[in-house]
Amino acid sequence: MLAGQSLEDLAKQGHLFTNLDPSEVLLEPSSIDLRASLVIHTGDKGETLQHDLTSEPFKLGPGKIVTLVSREDLNLPKNVAGVMFAPNRVAECGIVAFNVGHIDPGYQGPVNLRVVNLGGMEYTIDPGMEFATVLLFPLVDLGQAKDTTISPRRRWRTRDEYVPSLKAVVARWGGATYKPPSEEIAQAVVENLPRILIRGFLGWGMILFTLMLLFLGIVTIALMVAEIVR
Repeated sequence: MLAGQSLEDLAKQGHLFTNLDPSEVLLEPSSIDLRASLVIHTGDKGETLQHDLTSEPFKLGPGKIVTLVSREDLNLPKNVAGVMFAPNRVAECGIVAFNVGHIDPGYQGPVNLRVVNLGGMEYTIDPGMEFATVLLFPLVDLGQAKDTTISPRRRWRTRDEYVPSLKAVVARWGGATYKPPSEEIAQAVVENLPRILIRGFLGWGMILFTLMLLFLGIVTIALMVAEIVR
């Protein structure tokens, strides 16, 4: 894993980001932090919206799902890959990312994290919030790799290409609000309560009717036996 001077050298050489001065890079001892610049979310009417964090914060309500786009445009060398995840300081507030993972070597462009607020309180996404941590790893046995160039299908050269594509994905899959299974079960019970009660009433009614018939049959047989004995 790259750390210390190796990370600083990459930043100074412009091999980490294309849109930042080396002095603006948030370098940690063994990682780099990314800041949020854009929030892509689903509106109340199901429309896909974007919120520019350079203007004002964004309020993320409990259960709400949004996509955060990095301020930084990555510029990884062909012999360096990355792993991205949400930092602990974000997760401790109940904000969980569920598309963390691998960044291909040679990738150029912004990255995103899709997050959900699983906490019980509204969470404020401030301008420039550090929403992702990236670890960088040099590739081993590069000479044996078939091709270290990222596929064009997964490589976004500019932010103007990246953001519309990401909005299309959000619009396609939706998922504006997360509902715990317990809430969905409770909602299903409430919606189907009349049907459940009717079925239950009919079921118990049939049982009582059957028992009544059985009782009458036993009484009738007993009366017949008593008559014969006389």
